[in-house]
Amino acid sequence: MIIYNYWKRNSMLQVRLSKIIGYANQHESIMRKAVEEFFGKIATDPHMENIESVSSLFNEWLIFDFKMPSRTTFIVDYYFKNPDSLPKELLEEFQQIIETQHFEMLELQSVKRGEWLKVYGLHSGKNYTVYEHSGSLKAPEKGTFWGRIAKVHDKYILVGSNPIFFPTTATPRLKKFYLKNKPDHFSPKDVLSLVLPQESKPSAFEKKQMTPYELEKKKESLKEHFKKIQKDNSLSVSFKDIVSFVYNEHYKTNFADFFTDLVKLGVPEKTVFSKADFFNDIWNFFPHKSLNGKSPNEMYKEHYK
Repeated sequence: MIIYNYWKRNSMLQVRLSKIIGYANQHESIMRKAVEEFFGKIATDPHMENIESVSSLFNEWLIFDFKMPSRTTFIVDYYFKNPDSLPKELLEEFQQIIETQHFEMLELQSVKRGEWLKVYGLHSGKNYTVYEHSGSLKAPEKGTFWGRIAKVHDKYILVGSNPIFFPTTATPRLKKFYLKNKPDHFSPKDVLSLVLPQESKPSAFEKKQMTPYELEKKKESLKEHFKKIQKDNSLSVSFKDIVSFVYNEHYKTNFADFFTDLVKLGVPEKTVFSKADFFNDIWNFFPHKSLNGKSPNEMYKEHYK
């Protein structure tokens, strides 16, 4: 069960995007299809960890990205049918959102608390001053986040789910890569795996001592997991290719370049982002030539045991 009525309201908007959620809930059969398409076999619960972030991502995707049987989105359908008889000025806000909204990864440049965020769009290559009261109060000094921005009344604002900040920044090399390899389409659905509760998942380096047997079991489980990823994403690259690639890596600047080079290896950028935790585990638990044939996990254990 998912919470449908959770939605932030940007104080610069007169319209309430939550009205579209209410409108969508009147279409029960379409909503069931939307839930199935967004979550697949993932079980949800109102009491699960990060439920607000999960719900918020779903609501944003439902409004802007999910295609109804008519092949239009809920926000466009709501705008044209105007079921709540909104006045002209509110419909104009909806129109501006529809015409200018886009979703991409944004890198923080500077913050004025309580007023705005200055961000760089990693996929658009553009700089934006985004007016957002709540987000500017919670934002770190540096980092990245997935965000949907729109230009309303000549100002950029956040019109999507509440920002989830990641303490990472892009290297100049990674920024160039993003601009040359723009995705066909990214949506909150691709971010879902980053906020779902990790079921008994160990940290990247697992503080407990890992026996050689346990390490081999971990590698085997990652190999099995890859089979599903390979099937679901129609990957031509093999598990052996990725393990060999990790073994021969020699990044001198930033670990983020590993993810860039995965795309060059043949893994679609969308898959790299949606399965970032998996590829991070591959890097941590498989051997590297530069570490004398040991994994980062093993080196960590030797250093801190």
